[in-house]
Amino acid sequence: MVRSKDASGCTATTKTGAACRAQARPGRRFCFAHDPKLAERRKDGRSRGGLTRTAALREADPLAERPSLRTPEQVLDALEGVLANLLAGRMSERRATAAGYLLQVALRAQDHSFEERLAAVEQAAGISTAGGGRDDIGAETRAHRGSDDGRERTAPA
Repeated sequence: MVRSKDASGCTATTKTGAACRAQARPGRRFCFAHDPKLAERRKDGRSRGGLTRTAALREADPLAERPSLRTPEQVLDALEGVLANLLAGRMSERRATAAGYLLQVALRAQDHSFEERLAAVEQAAGISTAGGGRDDIGAETRAHRGSDDGRERTAPA
């Protein structure tokens, strides 16, 4: 993979067979990416680079502090924070996807809790919604009127 080139350029070829266009390191024939003597340094640098990026993302995580998610407004605020940090590049797409999913679960839990509280209030008020909700109320009204189709009928004379 070594080819001759002017003294200031890297003498290696790329994986595609094209000439490397990078500058050779001072006093060497290869650039940093192709110098066989620097293979271990490149490997360490790639490893540290990944760790640094991960640490930076972790530091910028808007959900690192546990936000309060007791109201739909608080969940939406957290979602806005996730979106803002994703768009600014301070949060990975993978982490934003996970946070978005978990915030959706939080909203569903709030909705379920609301339905339970509503059922308790209806029960305390004596409103029956068991077995069909509004359909039962309609059936009770029709039975009271004496009709199954909701129209009032007059008794035959």
